[in-house]
Amino acid sequence: MKRFKREWVKTAAIIFLAVLLALTFFSNTIMNLSLPEVVTANTSSGAITNAIRGQAAAQANNSYDINVTSPRHVLAVHVRDGQEVQEGDLLFELEESDDDPLAQAMDELNALHLAYQMKLLDVGADYTMQNETIRQAREDLQQATAERAALGTTNLTETAAQARVTELMATLRARESQLDQLEAELTFIDTFDSRSTRIAQQVIAYESALADFIREMGMSYENFIEENTTVSNQWTQAVERTKLAMQTAAAAARVAVVQEISAQVVQVTASQNALTEAQSVLERVRAINDADRDVRIAQRALNAALIALSSEQQLGSAAEAKRLLELQAMADEITELEERIERMEAGLEGDGNSILARYDGIIAGITVVAGQTAEPGLPLARIEVAEMGFLAELTVDSRQAQEIRPGAEVDVTSASWMPVTGRVSGFRADPEDPTNRRIVMIDLQGEVTIGEQLNLSIQISRANYEVIVPRSAISQDATSPHVYVLQSRTSPLGTRYFAVRTDVTILAEDEQQVAVSGLDRFSSVIIRSSDTLSDRAAVRLAPN
Repeated sequence: MKRFKREWVKTAAIIFLAVLLALTFFSNTIMNLSLPEVVTANTSSGAITNAIRGQAAAQANNSYDINVTSPRHVLAVHVRDGQEVQEGDLLFELEESDDDPLAQAMDELNALHLAYQMKLLDVGADYTMQNETIRQAREDLQQATAERAALGTTNLTETAAQARVTELMATLRARESQLDQLEAELTFIDTFDSRSTRIAQQVIAYESALADFIREMGMSYENFIEENTTVSNQWTQAVERTKLAMQTAAAAARVAVVQEISAQVVQVTASQNALTEAQSVLERVRAINDADRDVRIAQRALNAALIALSSEQQLGSAAEAKRLLELQAMADEITELEERIERMEAGLEGDGNSILARYDGIIAGITVVAGQTAEPGLPLARIEVAEMGFLAELTVDSRQAQEIRPGAEVDVTSASWMPVTGRVSGFRADPEDPTNRRIVMIDLQGEVTIGEQLNLSIQISRANYEVIVPRSAISQDATSPHVYVLQSRTSPLGTRYFAVRTDVTILAEDEQQVAVSGLDRFSSVIIRSSDTLSDRAAVRLAPN
């Protein structure tokens, strides 16, 4: 019995010692499992862009109303509020009309002008006393008529010509923006910048090899090579290998980008030529409109001179007085008809049986339904014109507005992540606080929908900094902004890691990075942790 007890005690002691030995060897592993798991990143140096940031909704840069110039019965409405339409889409169907009111009005105006000019030149032809005012007025009318005839005719309105110029200007801006991006990419390639979209992977691999070299060798690669010109190890080989890969990729990428830049320059030149031609057309249309106005002014001046002369001389001829009254009535009729045509042209819609969309856009404010009668003066609907461009308005304080220059590029991010670019087009006072706040108007180019919320960033300065950390590394409390630096300590049971709080001063920041002072440029900072950290808390590294 005693022997059995001794065997049992011996067995229990062996088991206890084995468990104690296992706990001793695996204590570090067991303890590590309870520690916060962290992910780290090395600090870097480079450029940070200071910017003014905010959110704004995309809105149409222009809109137009759909009007009728005479009562028209509505047969069908093919759209609804908020619907997106394309150029040429059918919007409304109206009851058939015998004549085209706009064409009829233009024909009537031309006939009135001809009759008026003929009657105007006949009035007073038999007067023995003609004063200098009437003579000069006649000469002015004849000169204005000749100058107008020399310009010929055009089938374009000033509105349509201006719309073409606006469209080509938007295309030119978009192509110039693409050219700017390609030139920036070429600069990134030539300087081995990780912001390059084509060699970023090779640049990051090279920078990582340099960082590994510094960590393993305790000095920069350049210093090591100066001291050890013939020595090579796995770390120098890794640096040279990644450097060669980066240089090879950059050489190939540079050839491709240079070719794309050449092609884009051709596109930009074509857009510039097309824009120049469209601007020339617009100037000619404006010249024709100005000449028409000059003819009307000369007609009215001669008419006024004749009427004044008639009043002064108190013509006794009833026929002459009648002709003068007819002239005045014709002048009034011409003025009224010109104003009516201007209203018809401004509406741009509503004088045919089928009303079509003239531009891509969004329908808003429909006022009629099928079966109703559309009345002049009340638009059938309004179209927010996407083709005429988009804009966003960002409210900033007056001090910030002074730092923004007109024409500055704006980084735009949409919820759909479609490519969008922006450019500052102007400023206006905020009507709610005109003294202290300004509204920045931003022209948008790209895939935008009306009402879409956009994140906007306007660059105001750019500088290089020695120490840059990822934005996720920065923490903020009531004391100051700070980061947690990973430090290690070697013991017989392995390497232990600690998170050491380091207060920093923020010098500049953008969406991804923050430039700081008060931190060693070769530090490894914690960017993510599975638990809340405290100063000098023990942590464990997340597996790669």
